[in-house]
Amino acid sequence: MMLKLAILHHKNKDYDQSIATLQKLLAKHPQTPLKEEIKVAMAKSFKAIVERETEAGTPENAIAYCEQVQSVLRIDDMPDLLLLVGDTYRRLCMHLQALSAFQKARRFYSEGDEPAGLLFGLGESFYMVNRFDKAEPILKAFLVKYPEHKGASAAYYLLGNILVQRKEYRKALQSFNLALQQKPDPHHQVKVLMGVANALTSQGKYGKAVSYFERAIALITKNKAGSSEDLYIAYRELGESYLAVGGIKKAVTAFENALELNPKDFEAPGLQFRLAQCYHRLKATDKAQEMWNGVLSSGDPFWGDMARVELKQIQVEESLGKIRDSLAGSSPAKAAL
Repeated sequence: MMLKLAILHHKNKDYDQSIATLQKLLAKHPQTPLKEEIKVAMAKSFKAIVERETEAGTPENAIAYCEQVQSVLRIDDMPDLLLLVGDTYRRLCMHLQALSAFQKARRFYSEGDEPAGLLFGLGESFYMVNRFDKAEPILKAFLVKYPEHKGASAAYYLLGNILVQRKEYRKALQSFNLALQQKPDPHHQVKVLMGVANALTSQGKYGKAVSYFERAIALITKNKAGSSEDLYIAYRELGESYLAVGGIKKAVTAFENALELNPKDFEAPGLQFRLAQCYHRLKATDKAQEMWNGVLSSGDPFWGDMARVELKQIQVEESLGKIRDSLAGSSPAKAAL
């Protein structure tokens, strides 16, 4: 009777009540001959709850349900549920837990028959725990089998990052370009553009990197396609690139924009130091000194020492300038006049 009631709750989309009813039934009759039927019904309702919470943007609720029913329901033998749980952990950035669920699910599939969600989930999870050696072949297999999948752009992006780690920049740029060809959403496009720019700066190609940083910034500001931290990083790296190619005024603008975004306290002194360098190269010595003194007062040991060296250099330059002026004023030519 209770099993029928639970099934009715499921049909009415009252999945929580369905699971609660089934749990009561198992608690009252742990040796019931209907045990397997009960678990099948519970699995269906659990799957529906996970899908519901994921669609609602609350995957953490799905995980709570998972932990609640695992004492009764052995999902280790249910690949569909393992995939759902793995994907839910993945969305919550709980990568070790996601990896565990995906690896358990993989046992039920032969090589070449793995579903897209399993291959992508495994590849991304291995990548996120820095197992690039494991991530790379799985992501490649995913792209070969599912080239049109919505996760293709992300897979190409992750492969690009792996190649950058190995300093295979030409191949990395090819992978990033393939990611862009998939026409990803603005948020992911920002990541790919930043990946391209970083691959270029790693090769010393700062001039080419500038346009990619600027495209990323335009996307973030226009479409709100990233966080304030993403925008801060883009402005900071744009400033570094302009500084490297001698575009000092543009570097100043980029660094000033980065500072306005209130970076983490430990990053601010380094940014202020770079900005002071720009001011100094633009002959705005007073502004440079003010900025370097600010770095000194920050208490940062590394950037503080660097600022102290620069301030000392300015003092030396000023002293030399006075000596030159003094010598020029007392030159033989002037004395003869």
